[in-house]
Amino acid sequence: MLELTFLKEMLVLSIIMRHYQKINLKICEISKKGVKFEMFFLILRIIGKKFQLANFQWFMMRWRFTFWVWVIGVWFTFPLVVVAQAPQAPNETVALQSFLKAESMRRTKRYIEAVFEYDKALSADPQNFKFAYAKGQCYFMLRDADNAIASLQKTVEIKKDFMPAYTLMAQCYKIQKKYENVVKTLDDAFKYEPDVQKKLKYKLTILNTLVRNGEYAKAKQHIADAKKLSPSDPDVLFYEAKSSNELGDYQTAKAAMLTATRQLETKEPKYASRFYYELGYAFYKMGQYDLAFESWQNANYGYFKNLIARFDPKNYFATAQSYYKVYDFAQAKEYLQLTLKMQHNYSQAHLMMAEISKKETNRHDAALVHYLEAVKNETNINNQYEMYKAITTSQMDAGKFGDAIAYSKDALKIKPTDYQMMFVQAMANYRLKNYQEAINLLEIITAAAGLDFETRALYHFGLATVRKSMNQLDKAKEAFKKADYGSFSRAAQMELDKLNPKKAEEEKSQVDEQFDLGGNPETTATAGN
Repeated sequence: MLELTFLKEMLVLSIIMRHYQKINLKICEISKKGVKFEMFFLILRIIGKKFQLANFQWFMMRWRFTFWVWVIGVWFTFPLVVVAQAPQAPNETVALQSFLKAESMRRTKRYIEAVFEYDKALSADPQNFKFAYAKGQCYFMLRDADNAIASLQKTVEIKKDFMPAYTLMAQCYKIQKKYENVVKTLDDAFKYEPDVQKKLKYKLTILNTLVRNGEYAKAKQHIADAKKLSPSDPDVLFYEAKSSNELGDYQTAKAAMLTATRQLETKEPKYASRFYYELGYAFYKMGQYDLAFESWQNANYGYFKNLIARFDPKNYFATAQSYYKVYDFAQAKEYLQLTLKMQHNYSQAHLMMAEISKKETNRHDAALVHYLEAVKNETNINNQYEMYKAITTSQMDAGKFGDAIAYSKDALKIKPTDYQMMFVQAMANYRLKNYQEAINLLEIITAAAGLDFETRALYHFGLATVRKSMNQLDKAKEAFKKADYGSFSRAAQMELDKLNPKKAEEEKSQVDEQFDLGGNPETTATAGN
């Protein structure tokens, strides 16, 4: 109690001393007026005596007495009026006591009680940013992001350059998955942060957030800001390459990764694979396949190993084979051409291309005449079936799909449950764009019992191809998933990747999360500036 009384007395004394000059000036002014009044009174007294004006002298004495009573009253009461009218300082004693009590509670993880004490401190001193920040810390530890953000916003309103408030606020927004607010908050921190390395860290965290969420266009300006701080920083160049690749600017991506890979401290795959993957991807998209696969030799690690496998020429050849089997020679040729661009000496691809060319140029007209004459004279029904089957296949190869349908029907009259012949008829309808007829047949045979897995995968792949052509993408995806077996597995996966690109927030991205802004949410604000 003695210490508190002493503090109060010292506070009053300091306020009086602050206004001392003002008090002196006022008293001096009153004193000067008193001297002038005395001189005036002396003159009037002489006049009164000379003319013997008794009443006048009595009146002057009374007037003189009243004036000096007023002067003395002003002399002694004016300092108290000044003190009473002086601006009142915050109740620092109450604020400090509440803050220290709250800090003790926070250190012992009594966060709810601490918040109550911080509120008392803020009521006594509303402009103390440390009180507001510490309150925000408590709410953060209570996982109350909304209230934490409110306190932290109050903190930066009071002190715009208090960096811990920005970084903790960014973490709150991250918890809420409000990534736009994360970016804005860290960008505000970037404006006020004087330390170059910390500014770069904020920008890298922004870039990581944007790239992981597929916001590649928005990343461009932040990349430019980061490059002004550190033009050759490998992480900045990585985000530039990743964003540029996704936006189709492969030349910029290539240039960024060539610069980055030249200065990597190590080629250890765990660290370097992401850089070489982006470099290889840029080369691949530019049609420089040899350089792409050379780069990918340094990226063949972990998640990137599966990504690179998608570009293996074997996958494209397998897809070409699948389309060949369902009589879609046009798509088969597209995949064969890609295969040969990536690996010109792929002999199996050359052979299949030759087979397709032969089918497209050889119309089998002469053979058809002999087939028809033979079937006319054949009495054995099984032999007739085999001949119709051969005729149907030859007409499919010759691109005469209407004739193929007609002869397949003749074959099915003999063996109505021949699913392979029904499949050929279905694909002939597909080539003629009779999509619904094709689907009707394919739905029958895909539901048939007793099929081996490879044959069932063939029928589902055929059904998926028709669905895709009809733009029935959801049903096409379902059919491709069912075709994911054996020799059709790679083709089914490749088509699924095209039809079902994974959303950035759902995929296991090759960009690992980086959200280390430094600092400890439980560290007190008293260490701050």
